Amino acid sequence: MPPTLTRTPALAATSSPGRTAAGWAAAGVAALLGAVAAGEVLEPPPTVDLVVANESAVDVTVVVDGSDGGPLLPVATIDAGEERTVEEVLDQGPSWVLTFRVAGEDAGQLEVSRSDLAGDGFRVVVPADTGGDAAAPDAATG
Repeated sequence: MPPTLTRTPALAATSSPGRTAAGWAAAGVAALLGAVAAGEVLEPPPTVDLVVANESAVDVTVVVDGSDGGPLLPVATIDAGEERTVEEVLDQGPSWVLTFRVAGEDAGQLEVSRSDLAGDGFRVVVPADTGGDAAAPDAATG
């Protein structure tokens, strides 16, 4: 007798609840490990709490920049004669350039090393003469 071929029915795709749960658990563990690894790689940049004392007679906006010429970072506007702590200012690296602005115009600049700034407790003093003519008593009345 010649051999005969018989067809076997196709196996239905089966999914065991145990296999599915194990697969999801493995995927979850992999995702968690990936998030932890990314967290170590993508740590937030260092920050400092910067104290700004405005000894001038006008409100001054302080803008900070690193020595690398990157983007300017507005820190705060400090009222005349006031002192304020600005929390979590991005650390600008070894050299900080602070620009003082009055009424939207540059009114002075201070370049200071990070080590000097740290030695002063991250405290910056806006000089009393900042603002020039804007600080004159009748400048506002014209």
